[in-house]
Amino acid sequence: MITGASGGIGAALAREMAKRDAVLVLVARREDRLKALQSELTAPKNQLTMTYYPMDITNQAAVDQMIADVMRRFYKIDVLINNAAYGIDGLFIDTPLEAEREIFETNLFSALHIMKKVLPVMEKQGSGKIMNIGSVVGH
Repeated sequence: MITGASGGIGAALAREMAKRDAVLVLVARREDRLKALQSELTAPKNQLTMTYYPMDITNQAAVDQMIADVMRRFYKIDVLINNAAYGIDGLFIDTPLEAEREIFETNLFSALHIMKKVLPVMEKQGSGKIMNIGSVVGH
């Protein structure tokens, strides 16, 4: 499962995992980009198993439903890559506090929520890996 999969590092990770015949669950807000990535990765020559969820990961109910759906379809989650994030160009002093709250909601709290939902799955399986990707903005 890769969040923020519609571009940048997330899409590059999806491409790399596809080369390894991973079952991919891709999550991002931009459905058009997810569809394009799915078309690329599941071209006729590939027998790749892949699904995607166009969603805002700050919507906790949608995240919970997505994880439940993944478990119904695939029975397990071996790897979670929390990659969804965004930032605002400009000076810190000029960024409205509400914008900062939205950034933290996506970049931090959404990742924490997904981990809290996936960890029990991995504990029950007896295995799993979680990777959290952050940017220099986090420093």
